[in-house]
Parts: sequence; C-alpha cells; structure tokens
Amino acid sequence: MVEGDKAERTQAIRFATWARPVAEFLSYNIPYDEVVGWLHLSKKEFMFGCEALIALGQARETEWGASPLRFPEYPSPPPRWDDICAAVIQVATKTRQLAFQSSDISSEAGLGNVDLSSMDAIAAANGIREAFVTVNLKPVLIALGLVEGGHWSVVAKAVRQRADV
Repeated sequence: MVEGDKAERTQAIRFATWARPVAEFLSYNIPYDEVVGWLHLSKKEFMFGCEALIALGQARETEWGASPLRFPEYPSPPPRWDDICAAVIQVATKTRQLAFQSSDISSEAGLGNVDLSSMDAIAAANGIREAFVTVNLKPVLIALGLVEGGHWSVVAKAVRQRADV
C-alpha cells in the first residue's frame, strides 16, 4: 500500500467514527425551519455549525444557513477535524450544553445560570478548565477524541483555543 493511500484510509476511518454523532448533534442544535432548513440567525456559532453540516455532506449552503440534502454525500476529502471540533464547541456553548468553570461566573461561556444538576462534569486537564456538558454532547466530544476517561484530552487544548470560547 502506498503511503498516501494509507493516510487517506486512516483519515476516512477516523472520519467515520465521529461524522455521524457530530452531524446529529449539530442538526438538532441549530435553529431549524421545516421549509428552509437550518438557520444561522446571523450568529457566528450557528454560522459555523451550518458550515460544518455543509462540510460533512449533510447540507447545501443557503443565504440563511444550510438546506438539508435528501441524500447526504460523503465529502472527499473529509472536512478538517479541528474545524468540525471548533464548530461543535461553539454550538454547544451557544446552546448552553457546554459550560466551562470560570473565575468570571457571569460570562456567557461561564457557568452563569446553567442547571448543573442535569450535566456531567469533565475534569480539568491539559490546560483546560473543568466543564459541564449535557448527556447529548458528551458522546460527541468522546467520538471526536476531545474527552478521554472523564477529562479533556491532550488534543482538546488546541481545539479549545481555536473555538475561542
């Protein structure tokens, strides 16, 4: 097997492990209209989410966001993993399914008025503060490799910085 073929195969296998949970998470957490599809509402987090659905082959770009494809397409090449991770984190933060422990408790990305009783904790690790996530988000973060053994993975730090939340 040629080295380039092996790298493409590895990337395709990795993509297959996280693409479905990510697409499902985004599709249920971006505002949706039955007639036109996903709406970004001019909010950057939802714009990134719509772009991720397009990159995942789930939708076509529209002026207002993304229109679902009746038959999703396998993207070739697959989208950048870190771009997709950043979109998931931004949508999750915007929809209050991810809250980072913060010294500024009033910040939007901080805990604020989040009901922690229904959320799971992710332990601080690798330069990322403790966070709380919904049961719907946690398996997506695990599939993406951002959470391992109940704490943030080594690769999560770069993604967290890229997501800028």
